[in-house]
Amino acid sequence: MGNKGYFKRFVFALFLLLGPIEYGLASDDINFVINTGPKASRRPASADDTATQAKGGTKPLATKKNIAPVAEKKPAFFYGYPRFDGSFSIRPGIYSLNQTLNTSGTKFNFSNLNLLDFNAEVRAYFTPRLFASFDARIEHVGTSATDLASYQLQSSSITAISVGTTLNYCFYLGNGETKLCPGIGFGYDNYPILQFTSNVNLGMSQLGDIGLGPTLLFVAPVGTQAISYIKAGYNVGLKQGQSAGYTMTSDHNIYFNADIHCPLSRNLSAIFGLGVFSQSATFASLQDQGTWSMSNLNFIGNIGVRYNFNYFNLR
Repeated sequence: MGNKGYFKRFVFALFLLLGPIEYGLASDDINFVINTGPKASRRPASADDTATQAKGGTKPLATKKNIAPVAEKKPAFFYGYPRFDGSFSIRPGIYSLNQTLNTSGTKFNFSNLNLLDFNAEVRAYFTPRLFASFDARIEHVGTSATDLASYQLQSSSITAISVGTTLNYCFYLGNGETKLCPGIGFGYDNYPILQFTSNVNLGMSQLGDIGLGPTLLFVAPVGTQAISYIKAGYNVGLKQGQSAGYTMTSDHNIYFNADIHCPLSRNLSAIFGLGVFSQSATFASLQDQGTWSMSNLNFIGNIGVRYNFNYFNLR
């Protein structure tokens, strides 16, 4: 028979072994199991099964007829993960800046500056409990010309770009719809600041640093459809990757956001929220040879959309 004969025997043996077994495709958390008789079946025995046993017949073989779907919870990380969603928000707000030239004690305090913030975020859910988020923030701050007694603030604006990532692990509370998710954040933050452009003129500039710190996310349902996301975090500057022309002595920031996500369709939600964001830093400027202290306070609104890239509810 040669090799061809051995191959035919192998195929025939494989058919005898696997032939009686039929597989079903799992749908969500439903698995298909094989019944080898009325005792093994999770459904009531059929009239044909009862008649066969009464005559002393053998137990029925597994067939499509007596293969019944049985609800069986599967480990979530085996099914449907990772999952992804993304959001984009426009966040208009009010920017207040307090900055002091420590070498002379001169204070520059401004409130109600124009602020426009664009934020994009992508989340990757590795399991129902563990997820990572990647975000980018573009912050645009502008000032008009202002007379500051001995100094003149020129009309100017600055666009500061910040990027970051966080890793969170969630603990389920109550009925399982509410989650508390502590985590750690890491990223590059830019600070809008003032700097001298001449001996008497000041304009907007920016100061950057790499930051690291804890974050906390609270997720809870609102009504029957909407979901609330309340997030707070604190970052300490590592004095690394600083902007050219500056030497950072210390810096940190703290933030708090409260958003409500309202579903528009199966995959799309609208975002509405409010937030507060504050930064503080002490730094030296190589241009004016001065040492500065600054702090800002931002109040922002949040209007955006969130899109779920999967056919699942990512609460």
